[in-house]
Amino acid sequence: MKKYITLLIAVAITSSLAFAVDGKRDRPERPKRPTLEQQIERIGGILEDADLSDRKKAYLENRLAVLGIQSEFRAALKEKMAELGKETTKEEHHEAMKTLRESFSEALDGLKVNRREVFERRRQHRKKAGDGE
Repeated sequence: MKKYITLLIAVAITSSLAFAVDGKRDRPERPKRPTLEQQIERIGGILEDADLSDRKKAYLENRLAVLGIQSEFRAALKEKMAELGKETTKEEHHEAMKTLRESFSEALDGLKVNRREVFERRRQHRKKAGDGE
């Protein structure tokens, strides 16, 4: 019995020493999400340097357009909120946000329509390929 208790104590001490890290647990660093500017720069570099298929190039150009609109929207939003100042009410902030969204929604809707057309063409090509088999 004495050997058993000694073994348990030895295992407990060894395991506590093995997993102890300076008395506290360090959390691993979370990866940082790239900013819009970094994403735009990266996609622009890929489009310039790489030899890409037409399909991949079209996707990246569309993604670049969406990121550009998002960047413009954020800049306009910051500018509008700076104009309004801190003394405004929540309702005024919501109204300003709503007008900005409406002004940028046309550009995004144009991109969505273009993307849907491409999707529908691909769907039709798949159907034609499936009928030929």
